Amino acid sequence: MLKNFFKNFVKSTLVIFLALILSNFLPAVIQSQQAEDFNHAQQIFDSQFSLIQTSYATNHTTTTPPAPTTPPAPTTPPAPAASILPQGFEQISQQLRSGNYTKAIELTQKKIMELLPFAQFLKTLSYPLFIVIGALLDNQIFTSPVMRDVLGNVWSQVRNLCYYILVIYFVFIAIYNVFAGSSDSQYSLKKGLQEIAIAFVLINFSWYGATLVLDVSNVAINITYSWATQYQNTTRSEVSSVDNVADMCNLSQLKNTQLCKDDGYRQEFQSFLQKVDQRSIPLNIAIRFGKVLDVDKINPSTIDKSSDPITLVAVFLVKIFIFILQFFAYLMLAYYLVIRILYIWVYIALSPIIVLDKVMSGLSLDASEHFQKFFDYALIGPIKGAVGFTLSYMILDSISRTPSVYSNTNRILDTVALSIGSLDSFQALLVYFASIAVIYEITLNMADGTAAAGAFSWLRGKVQGTGKFVGSLAANTGVFIGGNKTNAKQFAGKFFPDQNTLSNSSQDRRDPGGGNRNPEPIKSGDDLSTIVRKLNQGASITTPAIANQLMTAAGVRALMSSSLTPNQVIAKVPTANQTALKGIYRPSTGHKLDLTKPFEDQKEVVKKVASQINT
Repeated sequence: MLKNFFKNFVKSTLVIFLALILSNFLPAVIQSQQAEDFNHAQQIFDSQFSLIQTSYATNHTTTTPPAPTTPPAPTTPPAPAASILPQGFEQISQQLRSGNYTKAIELTQKKIMELLPFAQFLKTLSYPLFIVIGALLDNQIFTSPVMRDVLGNVWSQVRNLCYYILVIYFVFIAIYNVFAGSSDSQYSLKKGLQEIAIAFVLINFSWYGATLVLDVSNVAINITYSWATQYQNTTRSEVSSVDNVADMCNLSQLKNTQLCKDDGYRQEFQSFLQKVDQRSIPLNIAIRFGKVLDVDKINPSTIDKSSDPITLVAVFLVKIFIFILQFFAYLMLAYYLVIRILYIWVYIALSPIIVLDKVMSGLSLDASEHFQKFFDYALIGPIKGAVGFTLSYMILDSISRTPSVYSNTNRILDTVALSIGSLDSFQALLVYFASIAVIYEITLNMADGTAAAGAFSWLRGKVQGTGKFVGSLAANTGVFIGGNKTNAKQFAGKFFPDQNTLSNSSQDRRDPGGGNRNPEPIKSGDDLSTIVRKLNQGASITTPAIANQLMTAAGVRALMSSSLTPNQVIAKVPTANQTALKGIYRPSTGHKLDLTKPFEDQKEVVKKVASQINT
């Protein structure tokens, strides 16, 4: 009981003390961040927000019909994309059915224009994000004189607290050995004095140990990034950085900003890009390989009047998603880097307590488990990122400068590149997607096992869900325009002009027209997995006995991997079983399935509904 009282007393004291320290610590630390890189971001961020409304108004005016005062030309911002798309599909569909192809193209241009502000807004956020990421990658944010003063002040207060804990611990083991001591106990006087002496020494060296780890990390990543700088100097001239800034200044959002009009600031930014290190490499990858500038090149007013409206809308949706994918890749990386900085700050400040708990076997403050985490954030993670960024930059640059091996043999691939990314070759398209994948993989490896891993998985799942939605919407554009059951063959034909056929297996499995035109029939001897597979292929159940198998708990669980909705499954069983099956999916009490949502998208609810059948 005495031991538990001591542990609880120490833990309660720590909580109160740390709350008081951190309430004054974090604001001071945040104010001491590197001003130079964040000023770059602030300059671009402020200028883009001040110009985005002017840019949108100019672009919108150039693409509206000649009568700007008529109702179709609203002066308020457009409605969200979720409402624009269905309305646009309906209007374009009406024009196509009436044979007014020119009007359909005009409506397509208008609807694409209404979605452009969303892409412009993401681009407005992206440039400052790229620069901020570079600042967050730099370990100097921990080693600057101001930062050392702030952290050192907090560390000294925590160290003094540890001295009090050592005194209390010494009194505790003295009392323990007088009244209930044992030479074999972990609280024996000999062992306790040894631990106190070792802890006293290590507590005072915890600051130097933590900063030594950061210095080693800084040296390691500087050496790693120097490979990229050497590669840059031996393979490219300073024209690369000049071209990057020139490309940025061609943007409507940046051409009138200080970055492009002030020669001094422009030269400073060229120097920033020329030195390929942790501060500039994210922006270099984004500009040179990620093609973030292509959003500005989307101009619906220049659309070829002979183009297919279906393909135009579908390809634009793909472009929007690719840009979202790229933006969230960098957003995930920025999130991890912010989490990393906060944890390293706290770990350095609390390093005396972490060392104390590591040495003192009798305390059990649950702080020593963070010992390895500090190395993950301060040393292992940055080295992973440095190696990943450096090798990726060198490989992507080598590929982009290598003469294309595709164009002379298969121009169909180049057609795909021109359609999706406004790129000049399929090779450039590969570099484009690789630059996005690089950021995801680097972040995944750096965040593995850290506090950011959970949020990373959640955000990645959201992006994947968005991709499935946009991909399905793009592939099934023909469902809304023209009223056909599927337009997958026409859509593929625009990307692959020499292809005349498309197998049924390549059709979107959520195609309302659905699956194989001649599905394999469901037989009485089929097991549940076979039944579900055939249902996905478009088959129906013709006998009540087979339908009864779907009403069991195993039958409900078997549908978890199905892309069908409960309503679609109900429609595929005999009429006599439909009411009973609906009652299974939507019971009067307990968990209920969404009848319009695919089984695979509500797996947890499917499990709960299946468990209710057993009860």
